[in-house]
Amino acid sequence: PFRPDYVFSSDRVLLLQATMPIPFLGGGVNPEPKEHYGRKATFTETNGYSVPKPGGTVDDPGVDEADLGLATLRMTYGDRIGTGMKKTQPFRPDYVKLDKQVLFFKAFMKQTVHESSTERYRVRYFNLYYYLEDDTVAIAEPEIENSGMPHGPFIKRSVLDGVHWTKLNVGANISVNSKVLRLYDTNSSTSTFLQSEGIVVGAVEVPPLDPYTKSRQVTDHPNIIHETPSEFDRLKQFLVLDRKVLRFNTTWEDPNTAERRLKAEVFYFLVDDSVEVREVHEKNDGRDPFPVLLRRQKVPRNHRSMPLDFPSGVLELSDVELRDFVNPADFAIGKEVGIFGRTFFVYDMDEFSRTFYRRNFDVADFTPVEVSEPMPPPAEPEIPPYTGLGSPEDSWLSCVMIDPKAPAGQKSLLQLLKHDNKVLRFVSTLDSARHPDDDGRTFILSLRLADDYVSVFEPPVQNSGIQGGTLLSYQLVNKLGCNPDKPIYLKPIDFYVGAQVEIFSRLYTISGCDRAVLNFMEVNPQGYPQGALEATRATFA
Repeated sequence: PFRPDYVFSSDRVLLLQATMPIPFLGGGVNPEPKEHYGRKATFTETNGYSVPKPGGTVDDPGVDEADLGLATLRMTYGDRIGTGMKKTQPFRPDYVKLDKQVLFFKAFMKQTVHESSTERYRVRYFNLYYYLEDDTVAIAEPEIENSGMPHGPFIKRSVLDGVHWTKLNVGANISVNSKVLRLYDTNSSTSTFLQSEGIVVGAVEVPPLDPYTKSRQVTDHPNIIHETPSEFDRLKQFLVLDRKVLRFNTTWEDPNTAERRLKAEVFYFLVDDSVEVREVHEKNDGRDPFPVLLRRQKVPRNHRSMPLDFPSGVLELSDVELRDFVNPADFAIGKEVGIFGRTFFVYDMDEFSRTFYRRNFDVADFTPVEVSEPMPPPAEPEIPPYTGLGSPEDSWLSCVMIDPKAPAGQKSLLQLLKHDNKVLRFVSTLDSARHPDDDGRTFILSLRLADDYVSVFEPPVQNSGIQGGTLLSYQLVNKLGCNPDKPIYLKPIDFYVGAQVEIFSRLYTISGCDRAVLNFMEVNPQGYPQGALEATRATFA
């Protein structure tokens, strides 16, 4: 109720306006001014079509078309419209929905033939393609062998007046450029589409045969094999056997290939009884890849049989001199055929050749003969003997490697790290039986453990008449009797007290050593002969 003692203030009025709605009365509320007075577009462009937007307009932004449609159905049908309703499918134009959908029909047409005494009409067959996306039609004529007429596209893809997919059906006649085509067959996808649109597909019809094609069947596809008369008709042979070729897989032996069997294909042309031979090349066979071994020609059974008075120096043999040529009866699996002095062994043939021999020669067994041979192992390259230049290892590496590396020789990284700067020294004399003039001379043999290098040094003796010094610098020394191309070098196990070592034709007898040799032999006794360690110990007793 109104209270007369209540005092209104500006702050209370503002609070009242903010907390409760006030109607649009004059002077009551100042609405915000509009910035855009245009109306928003109701439709949008989708795939070239104007489609209503899913939301409402500016005046009614909260209205949705799906809700309006559902409300209309509920008003019409009541509560029977429930949650089981199918959702409205989004709009799709025809050229998207029917893209790549083509109807296919087979058709024929009778074409009148004028000014001909042998035929009155011809039957031409066509394939009709109807593109549903833009209602265009393409008609093509399939190729028929020996028809004498050009084939291919009859009508390019275009729109034809009066031709619509609703009028196409098996058994229907359509008029195309003043020509009437009869549809007599279709495929399963076209039949399914027409039935889904409520069209009853007609029964498949049998098209009439072309009289001209029927008249050529006796020549093109003879059902009866006639006996060849003595005077064979060359025209009939050309018409019946043209493009008929027998192919045989053969092997032959070339004397230049070390008795190796080579493969070749022999082609027999039935149209003129000529023969062509092509060699079958394999990978890395080492032969020139020439295409033809023998060009197409007739092959006589005996190419050397000629009349005695024939001038072979100026003329070539012809059919007048040679009358006996090879024929299909000479070829069979497992037989040998002579072609200009070379013997070809037939081990297999193709399927057309098998059918030909089955019908004409009553042959039933076409089991191929196994002729494959294992490839011979590659020859081992022969290593040339050592020439004396450089080391044997260096010469051997230059023979087995394209880019040879420095030879490692007797060097070993483990041996180098373990025995670096270690040298074994032995006192030796020359064998008196082999070297009687050098009796009394003493030599020191030094063995470097890091790389098994050996040196020979003779201590100088005053008034001996021999200068002394280094006789052999450090180098590898071959053992007696080893192969010089693959030498075996002297090693520590060959040096001990009592051993005889031959170094470059000089036989040294070891009579003493230093204590480093004894220590080495005690740590590494493997490989030394029995008694070597005891003999070395006896020198220090």
